[in-house]
Amino acid sequence: MCWVVAAPSMYRCVVRASAREQLPEAPFRSLWLDVPSFDSGLHHHESWELTRIEEGAGLMIIGSAVCPYGPGDIVLIAPDVPHCWLSAEDRVGPSRARVVGFSAVVAELIQQLPDGDDVRQLMREAEFGALACEAPQQLGSVLTTVARSSDLFALLERLPEAKWRRLPTRPELTADPVERKRIERVYTYVSDHAGGSVTLSGAARAANVAPQSFSRFFRRTTGGTFRAFVIDVRLSRACSLLRETDLAISTIAFQAGFANLANFNRRFRDRFGVTPSRYRRAQRSAVTAL
Repeated sequence: MCWVVAAPSMYRCVVRASAREQLPEAPFRSLWLDVPSFDSGLHHHESWELTRIEEGAGLMIIGSAVCPYGPGDIVLIAPDVPHCWLSAEDRVGPSRARVVGFSAVVAELIQQLPDGDDVRQLMREAEFGALACEAPQQLGSVLTTVARSSDLFALLERLPEAKWRRLPTRPELTADPVERKRIERVYTYVSDHAGGSVTLSGAARAANVAPQSFSRFFRRTTGGTFRAFVIDVRLSRACSLLRETDLAISTIAFQAGFANLANFNRRFRDRFGVTPSRYRRAQRSAVTAL
């Protein structure tokens, strides 16, 4: 993986709360990521991270949440939340993203601004992370051109213009680096095989854990069950196919790893509150509106 820095990797920011008061300096970074595929592995940062996907598609795993990602998606990740991006195995072409990271100090400065109530509320609600369901095109443009402190604060003040969905996640992933590496291999195994056969024994082999101990290992490490994780990955894969292709819903259900359409429809509605066809229409309406 190669990180391409679009500007100096660290800036010093100064924000004025008034004409007479100057707030302390705080660091941030603005990075341009251009790689064949996203495979950074499970990691976390001490800073907030705002990412806009420019090209590429796949799954993002943030804490215990599993969601599809695609071009135009904007994600806000809170400090110390484990996350990774897994590019779709069958996707052709590069993966590109703009990443803006800013420290808790910057977040505190933003919250001191006289008109920062909406930003304060967003950051409180995005305790672990949030996904911009509907983001104005101008917000994406501002994010991709952050180069100075004034750009950063202009960007953060505009975040409430998007409609954000809080990610249903818990940052319970173990801090043990060996176990994190094992669970990362499980994530990759499930992502690579979600459209076909995913077995507990196969996941156990990927983690180098005895099959009879794997379920307990997975729950202890992630805070959730392996079965629920597999279903989330398959539903996320289905979301990507609904958004990016014109395939029949029955075909999408099969390619996402569901044995029958009725089971897929039921699980999709339980998870997202809408049918797959309605989800597809809503996604396309949102793109047209932008």
